[in-house]
Amino acid sequence: MSSMISANNSRNEQPRTLRTQTNKMNDLNSSKKSANLEEVLAIAFQEIRELKAEVERLKSPSLMYRRPGAVAHEKITDYLDDVDKRLKKLE
Repeated sequence: MSSMISANNSRNEQPRTLRTQTNKMNDLNSSKKSANLEEVLAIAFQEIRELKAEVERLKSPSLMYRRPGAVAHEKITDYLDDVDKRLKKLE
């Protein structure tokens, strides 16, 4: 009878051991998933910050113009101011 008890105990211990190993593997997988989730969230938050900065830049656009023969661009408002001044001189 004692051999049956020990045989039953060993059978019961095997599933426990397997369950323990399975639980440990699940814990490892979930920690990897949470690490991956944290990485994904960090990337997403960085992209959101960059998009917010781009939206702020687009709120005040600066249209550029390059005069014929010029190398550098200038703000269109500066160019129009210059054209306005020259036209007033011609009047």
